Amino acid sequence: MFKLLGAAFIVGGCIAYGLLEKARMLLHIKQLKEAEKLMEYLESEITYGKASLGAACGESANRVEEPYAGFLKRVYEISMENEGQPFGDIWKKELLAISSKLLLKDEEREILSCFGNCSGYMDTKLQQTSVERLLTEMKKRTGVTEAAYADKSRVVFCLSAAGGMVLTMILI
Repeated sequence: MFKLLGAAFIVGGCIAYGLLEKARMLLHIKQLKEAEKLMEYLESEITYGKASLGAACGESANRVEEPYAGFLKRVYEISMENEGQPFGDIWKKELLAISSKLLLKDEEREILSCFGNCSGYMDTKLQQTSVERLLTEMKKRTGVTEAAYADKSRVVFCLSAAGGMVLTMILI
């Protein structure tokens, strides 16, 4: 009786781990899409609204979800204090501060981080082109991640369930 109950707990725990991993993958996709929206809003504010970088962050903060909203508000506050820090440094420092809340891969973080660098151009056309390039790259990464989700989620779920059964057979 106890062996059967223990086997059910082991298999159930492994299946729960698989479901948790699927949820983590979905959150990763959601954060990628939110980063994409963030870059679109910033591009719009800079290109069409002719807003300063700090002001663009302040306006965009109200349109995105956490952790990006808090990040943009903090970048806005620091850039409005005007202590002589370059915008790119503020951007990278604050992005690093929220990195524990982000499930982004290194390449995706780098794309987001590059926004601070490309925004320092005086020529607005060059600035717009750089932001559009980063936005295109972010959309490409989002598409690849979404396309791979269905297959990866099935594999993770099946492997976790099978792993639980194998572990149960070994222990019994």
